[in-house]
Amino acid sequence: MQEKEQADRDLQAAIPYLKKAEAAVNSIRPADINELKGMRQAVDTTRLIMDAVQILFQRQMDPVKLKTLVILKKDILFVGDSYNNGTELTLKSPTFLKDLFEFSEKEKDNINEETVELLQPYIDLQTPDGVDVFVGSVAKKSSAALEGMCVWAAAMSDYYK
Repeated sequence: MQEKEQADRDLQAAIPYLKKAEAAVNSIRPADINELKGMRQAVDTTRLIMDAVQILFQRQMDPVKLKTLVILKKDILFVGDSYNNGTELTLKSPTFLKDLFEFSEKEKDNINEETVELLQPYIDLQTPDGVDVFVGSVAKKSSAALEGMCVWAAAMSDYYK
């Protein structure tokens, strides 16, 4: 009986994060995704957030190498992105928005500790002067869709925790 009570408490604690993730993914419009797909060259914010989505989907990433990102007009040394070798294909998939919805509904419980560990450096990323980078307000400066994906990815991580 104690196990069931603990499971119920854990579920109640996770529900606000799940609702936050659902609201974030529901804020993404097909026109926002089309705007991202139409960019001739992805900015570093797009690359960062799309890699976080790729991690949640548990898809292949490039080997780790350092790269300087430019976000908020600041140089940030971070992991090189996988945008050109897979993440872009995820974004440009005709079912991308549907995939985000389905993940939120059906696959969120497939998130595991390794996925969250891989995602954590993205969520914790800051500029050299200590400004958080992986937040909706920063993502929104590049695209409305990115804001929703950024908030969604962080909320999915919080849901797992």
